[in-house]
Amino acid sequence: MATYQELYDLTTNVPLLNKVATGVAILAEDIRAEATSVTNHDLRLAWAKRALFNVDGTARSLMWVILAMNKAATVTQIDTASDASIQTAVNAAVELLL
Repeated sequence: MATYQELYDLTTNVPLLNKVATGVAILAEDIRAEATSVTNHDLRLAWAKRALFNVDGTARSLMWVILAMNKAATVTQIDTASDASIQTAVNAAVELLL
């Protein structure tokens, strides 16, 4: 389990931030393409538009949520997370920012 200091240090891990930023862009496109009948679609679409204007800033905000969601993981587990795991975390974290 990562310590609070280790989790904090991960917030400036550039490769991890880059993965989260890419996840933000992919999620924004997925939201654009989703059916309008999806729950909270209007809120999700508004978030996606804002996110694309500031992908890096959005990634930094989501990083805190993702790290909190994965607080039981080790630094190595977080740092070496697969693209699919990162995308799943981004998709789950965005619901808090709607």
